[in-house]
Amino acid sequence: MKKKLTSLAVLSFLVASAGAYAGTPAKTLVVAQSIADAVSFDPAEGFELTTVQSFNSLYQRLVESNPAKQTELQGALAASWQFGTDGTSITFMIKPGAVFASGNPVRPEDVIFSMSRAVKLKKGPAFILSELGWTAENVDSFLKKVDNKSVTLSWPLKVGPGFALSILTAPIASIVDQKEVQGHEVTGDFGNAWLKTHSAGSGSFFIKTFQPNEALVLEANPKAPAGAPLLSTVILKNVADPVTRRLLVEQGDADIARDLGSDQINALQGKAGLKILSIPSAA
Repeated sequence: MKKKLTSLAVLSFLVASAGAYAGTPAKTLVVAQSIADAVSFDPAEGFELTTVQSFNSLYQRLVESNPAKQTELQGALAASWQFGTDGTSITFMIKPGAVFASGNPVRPEDVIFSMSRAVKLKKGPAFILSELGWTAENVDSFLKKVDNKSVTLSWPLKVGPGFALSILTAPIASIVDQKEVQGHEVTGDFGNAWLKTHSAGSGSFFIKTFQPNEALVLEANPKAPAGAPLLSTVILKNVADPVTRRLLVEQGDADIARDLGSDQINALQGKAGLKILSIPSAA
């Protein structure tokens, strides 16, 4: 999600250079970090660093920030879009041939279901979509299927379509597979209990297994609309102690160690085969 930041923290992590070690399997990325904060991998609920970090790999939105130039937006599941003459609506044309990891095609119904459930669940990040004036009572009246390839989203508040597009880059606006999610619905929970530990998206990966406080294992989605990823598996390994994270990457048992303190960074300066990255973060 694009936001203006009032302050910046620096997220420091360590990367083992390719070929420097042979400890991790080929096409598998092992990341040592704390994942103890993970509460839910449902994009309508997850608002922790670990889950938000994972959503870009698990799900797609209609639009997204251009990774190379993040002040610009580009289509993700939307092949194109058109602003309504009323100034409070956008019609999105869905990318031809887009499918979810399940193999189900991405439909206008999935877009409508995703927005509606996110608002009606009223979980933590729902305030983002409420910036458009959507509520549990009115949201369905602002989501319309045009045909089998397009959907119109409108909103009651007098905010411009450019602002609405930015809102739709947020993780809560991720498009979920309606058929898959409804197949796991329990007592009207919109599949929320199941999505806490599973995924139903069209991203480059899907959740293979999640063991709280142990590991999150993502497996490549060969059907991803953006193309199959080069990696076959990504493992986020829960390692609470930053010193241990540093040792794992030094020994080649992890490819990346995240959130290292200044003491660990200073100890690693100039070590062969390791690269230190410091990236501006909202953390």
